[in-house]
Formats: sequence, structure tokens, C-alpha cells
Amino acid sequence: SFNNPSGITVDPSGNVYVADEHNQIIRKITAAGVVTTIAGSGAYGYVDGTGAAAKFDNPHGLALDGSGSIYVADFLNEVIRKITPLTTAIEDVVSVADFKLYPIPAKQTLTISLTLENNSDLKLELISSSGIKIVSNEANYGAGFHELTIPVESIPNGIYVVNLYAYGQVRSQKVIIQE
Repeated sequence: SFNNPSGITVDPSGNVYVADEHNQIIRKITAAGVVTTIAGSGAYGYVDGTGAAAKFDNPHGLALDGSGSIYVADFLNEVIRKITPLTTAIEDVVSVADFKLYPIPAKQTLTISLTLENNSDLKLELISSSGIKIVSNEANYGAGFHELTIPVESIPNGIYVVNLYAYGQVRSQKVIIQE
């Protein structure tokens, strides 16, 4: 049975696809009313794969494109996943890294901690409240946990924004620098 169906989309043949959020699966209901699972195993997780090998963490919304691919908002994994029509294989489309800043307020060094699901080119920027780029660093990082540091002892006290560019998107957080 369904457990919190939270998103649907319909293909041109009348098949209905359902994000069965709390069961961690994507289901297909044919025009004849036959219900099948096309992706997900029922276990929480983050795994790209075909059919039951794929894992979601609260798939929340669905959209269908012109080629029959289904896009899934994998809510708690904070990614958009793609199910291709012929293989029902799951792959990442967009994945934005969350990050934490500490200490707040920063005095000598600002530390940025983040976990990446995949290899990614990262760009970090420290922007002043007047929009001036104070620091900008770019590098490629592998999957896993990372701690990056920005020396801030020579930066004037104030409120700044840290921008993290990853997976083609940006996340921003405010930070206070204070001696």
C-alpha cells in the first residue's frame, strides 16, 4: 500500500507515476490499474542504480520530460534524480552540498565543513556586505567529508557572505568576522 504519496506525474500513454515518499519508492500505475515499483527498494539511502538497486530518502515530487525521463525530488538527500525510461536507472542531475561554518564569530580562521556525495569542482567566495569579493578559492574535491579553512585575521570586522558553488549551483551563508 502507499505510504504518503507526495507527487505524481502522468505520461502520454496515461500511466501515472507516484513518489511514494515514506516507502522510499517510485511507483507506476498503468491505465489498466496495475501498480508496479519502478525504482527504489523501500530502504532509506542514497544509491544510484536500476530498479530496486536505487535508494531514496523521501522522494517528494515528480516531473516528466518529453523523452519520458522522470525527475524525482529526493527531498532529504537534497538532490534531483533522473529515471530514464528504458532502464529505470537512477542518476544525479543536481546535487548541492550543504556546509557548516564555524566558529561564529570568526576570529583567526573560518572553517567550512561539508560532505560531498560525488567528486566536484568547488568554488568558495567570501563577499563583504558591500559586495566586494574578499577571498575566492577553486579546487576539485573527491566524495566524502572535507574541512576547508579561510584565514580571516587580516579581514576587517563585519558581516560577510560565504558562497559555495558545487554541482552547478550555489549555497550561501552569512558569517560575522570579529576580533
